[in-house]
Amino acid sequence: MKTALSFLPAGDYTAEIYSDAPDANTAPDHLVKVIRQVNNQTILDTNLAAGGGQVVRVYKTK
Repeated sequence: MKTALSFLPAGDYTAEIYSDAPDANTAPDHLVKVIRQVNNQTILDTNLAAGGGQVVRVYKTK
């Protein structure tokens, strides 16, 4: 699944992305945290485990 961040106003942002770990199908409490720079042109790839999820916190870069 792909998630476009086109809803963001122009500017630079930081995204904290909490995703299912590669072993989430057998260890559902395992997560991976990634911090990356994004803007309104960014498209995030979302790979979810069965019954899994993802949280993305986006905030303006200072």
